[in-house]
Amino acid sequence: MVKHIIFTASFLISLAVNLLCLNMGIYNIPQHLYYIPILLGVFWYKRTGILLTLFTSCTYIVSVLPYDQDGELILAAVVRSAIFLSISLMVYILNTRNLKNEKILFKNMERLHTILQSIRDGVIVTDVYGNIEIINPKAEAICTVSGINAINKPITEVLNVYSEINEKVILQTPDCQNNTCTIPFSQSGYIIANNGSKKEVEIHIMPVLQADGMQTGNTIIIRDITEKKKDEKEIRFLTYHDKLDRSL
Repeated sequence: MVKHIIFTASFLISLAVNLLCLNMGIYNIPQHLYYIPILLGVFWYKRTGILLTLFTSCTYIVSVLPYDQDGELILAAVVRSAIFLSISLMVYILNTRNLKNEKILFKNMERLHTILQSIRDGVIVTDVYGNIEIINPKAEAICTVSGINAINKPITEVLNVYSEINEKVILQTPDCQNNTCTIPFSQSGYIIANNGSKKEVEIHIMPVLQADGMQTGNTIIIRDITEKKKDEKEIRFLTYHDKLDRSL
C-alpha cells in the first residue's frame, strides 16, 4: 500500500511540475523528474513497471502536445520517451539478474547450512584476523558455547587447547597472503570447555583461499577423540594384563 502511494505521488508531482514548467516556457529540465516514478515502478513492480513506464511516456508526450508549435517538442518528447523505455528495460534486466543471483546465493547458503549441520566433526571458520564467522553445532557442543555468543569473537576466546603436558597450545594459522602457504597446522591435546569438562581433541587448521590464491580466513576442524582415547587406554590395559597372565 505504501509503495502504491509513493509511486502515485511521485508520478503526479512529476506531471504537475512538468505542466507548470511548460506553462512557464521551460522545456528541457522538468521531464527528468519522470525518472523517479519510472525507476520506482521497475524496482517495485518488475514487468508491470515497464507498462507503467510506457504509460508515463505516453502521458509525457500528451502533456507536450498543447505547447508544440513547430513539432520540435513532440520529436524531443518521443526521443525522451524512447530513453525512458530503454532505461526501464535495462534496469528491469539487471534487477531480474540480481534477484536470480540472490536466489542462487540463498540456496547455496541453505545447502552450506545443511552440510555444516550434518558434519560429525566441529567446524569453525574464521576471517584472516582469527575472528569466528561460522561455527557448526558440533563445534558448539565441543566448546560448550552457543553460536550467537561465538560469532565475531577471537578463536582464542572460544577454543583453548592444552597439550598432554598441560601447556597451552598456540594455534598457528596458515599464512597464504603471498600465495605461499605453510603446512596446515595439526595438533592433538585437550580442551577445557566453558562448563569445566575436559575433552580430548584433534585440531586441524587449513586456509580458506579464493580462486586467485588470496587467503580470506581459516577453517578449523575439531574432532572429539575422548572416547577413542578411552578405548585406546582400555586396549593397552587389557593387552598389558594379558601379557602378565601369560608370563605367570
